Amino acid sequence: MEPARHVPGPLDSLGTIGGHSSPSWETFVAADGADNNVDVVILGGGSGGYAAALRAAELGKSVVLIEKDKVGGTCLHRGCIPTKALLHAGEIADAARESAQFGVNASFEGIDMAG
Repeated sequence: MEPARHVPGPLDSLGTIGGHSSPSWETFVAADGADNNVDVVILGGGSGGYAAALRAAELGKSVVLIEKDKVGGTCLHRGCIPTKALLHAGEIADAARESAQFGVNASFEGIDMAG
């Protein structure tokens, strides 16, 4: 089955939030045009939306999760987690530079951001 597609509706004229249009979940239909009823519709696939969708499914509910970007949200892809990884890499690099004072011979050649 093809992914859901946006069908223009009356709520499209409500404007934008943060430069992005914010259509209602009601304007999304399955690509096959079927009339689908679900128990729970969750807007946003960040950590909270993802957890809510998973829990609702565990409880036997039919769930639709709508995410305009990547499931996992800002925290997972651009915010909290990448920042913590970068900070940890910096701490390791700093420890390598100061390792001689602890009797450890190590060389620091830089941080490979791609790796």
